[in-house]
Parts: sequence; C-alpha cells; structure tokens
Amino acid sequence: MLKLKLKERLKFPYFFCLGWGIFWLINFFLLTTPKSLGNESNFSNLTFETLAPLEKGGTSKFPTGEVRTWKAGQSVSDILNLGDFRFSSRFHQLTLADIRALNKTKISYTLANFGYLKKINLRQLVRDIEGLQNLKISQLPLVQSLLKAEGYDFSRITQSRLGALLKAYPQLGDLSFKKVNLNQYPLTSIPELMNIPLMKLTGWETLKLKEVPGLTKIPLSVLASKERQHLALNEPPILMSGIKMANFSAPGFAILDLVLTTVERPATRSMSGGYNVGFGVSCSKNCAHIEVVGNYQFNGKQWIDGRYQNVDGGSGCLKPVNGGVEPTGRHPYGSVFKVVVLNTDELTDTAQFTAFLRMCNLCGCTPYFMGPALIDTHKTGDSIFVGF
Repeated sequence: MLKLKLKERLKFPYFFCLGWGIFWLINFFLLTTPKSLGNESNFSNLTFETLAPLEKGGTSKFPTGEVRTWKAGQSVSDILNLGDFRFSSRFHQLTLADIRALNKTKISYTLANFGYLKKINLRQLVRDIEGLQNLKISQLPLVQSLLKAEGYDFSRITQSRLGALLKAYPQLGDLSFKKVNLNQYPLTSIPELMNIPLMKLTGWETLKLKEVPGLTKIPLSVLASKERQHLALNEPPILMSGIKMANFSAPGFAILDLVLTTVERPATRSMSGGYNVGFGVSCSKNCAHIEVVGNYQFNGKQWIDGRYQNVDGGSGCLKPVNGGVEPTGRHPYGSVFKVVVLNTDELTDTAQFTAFLRMCNLCGCTPYFMGPALIDTHKTGDSIFVGF
C-alpha cells in the first residue's frame, strides 16, 4: 500500500517534467533551425544546365597551339568538351543508356541531338560499333537514307551486308551524315549505339557537353569525379520529426555562421586552398572569408574569399596557363569544378558560391581559372555544402 501511494505521488511530477522536457526540446530545434531550409537540396539538383553562365570572357592558348575563346554570358556546356574532363570525371566512361538511367528528366532524344553523328563518316561509324558491319541494309533505315540523300539507288542491295558493301565500294565509307535528316531517327536507330562508352567513339574528346543527349541534365552530385564516387553525395539531410537539427548538420554540410570582410586578418583556420597546396591555406592580409559551424570536421573553419587569395594550380604542360594560379576554394563535387566563395558582404551577411572550371588534354590540365559561374548566394544561417 505504501509503495502504491509513493508511485501515485511520483506520477504527476514525472510526467510534468517529461512533458516540459519534450516541449523545450522541440522549441530548441525550432529556434535554432537555420533561416533557409531549402539550400541542402540545391547541391543534389545542380546540373551543367542550371549552372549560371560565365560572368567573364577569356582566351587560353595551349602549348599545342590550340586556342580556346569564350565570352561572358556563355554556358559552360557550350564551351567545354568531354576531353576537358578526362582527368576529372567519368563522363567519357558513360554510355547513352547510362545517361538516360541517371537522368531525372525523361526526354526522347534523336540522332540530331548527338554531335557524334555530325562529326563522322560511315566508315568510322562501322568501325566504332561492333557488329554493325554484319547487318543488312534492309535493317538500317539510317544507311538507306544516307545512300538516298547521296543519289544512290539501294533497291538492289537491301539484302547486302553493310561490311561487304563497304568492301566492294570503299568510297561509300567517306559519306558523312550531313545531308540526312537526323531528327527523324531516335538514338536507338543505330543498334548498340546506346551501349557503347562515349570514349570508344571517334572524336569523343571534341564533343561539347551539350552535344551529348541528356548529359547536362544529370545532377553533378551523381556525376562527381572518380575520387568521390564511393561517397554518397546525394545523402538526404538529417531530419527529426520533420524538423532539421541545426546544431548537427547533415554529412557534407555545415552552417554558414559568419561573413567577414577584408579588415579581418590573419585567417589561420582555413578550410580552403587547392589540390596542389592542400585545403588549409592561411591568409595574412585582406582576409575576407566566411566561417562555418555545425560540422565536427569543419567547426569554426574559415573559407577565404577567392578575390583576395590565389593558390598554385594546374598540371603538366597546361600548368603555365593563367600564370599557374587559381582562386582559393574547395572541391565538394570532386575535381569536375572548384567551388569558390566570392563577394563576401558583411552588411548583408551574404556570400556568393561560384564554380571555376579548367580545361585538360593528354599532357595535363590548366588551373581552375575559367569562371565565375554562380551556383548560389547564401546568408548566415544557411546550410551549405562543404564536402567531406
């Protein structure tokens, strides 16, 4: 009986305290929720298509004699080739089928959307696609259209195999597809074309990003560089009953805590830099930067404004381009591009996050100097993607 009365006495204060504890816990999370909740999804939705146009034009001359020129306002996908990413990504290892599977936007593309067909001739097509030479002309409507457009009567050779035809009439191999209306043919019109890695196709290095159907629509978090493939870059934010835990940011994220101008110096807790020099390059003067919290790996770290600090960049024969330097930054998306903080503004507590890109060939890569292309503008309290 005594035990029962004691239990009755304790019941009210126990549940009272428990209720107040839950109440204050919920209010803690509500009050500490960052001002912007939508930024965490931006990183997983960023594509070459949604990346802002370049703000500045420029010209780059390679030691090979090649000259590349771009204008302010141009899209990255109009300027850069697949070959520029040979050391930064697995773009060239993908097949068209891979790209279609990775693409959130399901669009039906035709051969006219694939720049490859506009750069090659019939002989190169047969050489690139194994088994094509064994098919009959009757099985290849595209080849029929090609012969017709060039004035050939193919009615008597419909049962001939393509390889045998090219062997008997080698001049046919020089025919290009420029006179064929490629819009009327889906990508599947050429057997096995969808299943061949882009790097196996003639001239893949010179294909602009926009000339590969669907590539510019794939989230860049999915197309991260080789060294990041093992990381789950599209991991969702940590949630608790629908409320984001501001004090404990999702993996790869941090909270933008402070925006400071050039009067700040020195900055010795840096988290920015570059591949050649590491990502802890301190600043001694003009140290405009942001500071982040909410991530045990980067808590209190400083990301220096790229307007005020350059670091060593580039490799191989292309290292001297742009004087061998690039703005300080980080690579949360891998080596596809460099994220650079710019225009830190203490009055508005905002900073711009921009992309700088590079160009590569067989002998090396330029520094990350082509930019900026705006990714997003963040303010204090925002969740930002800092990588791992």
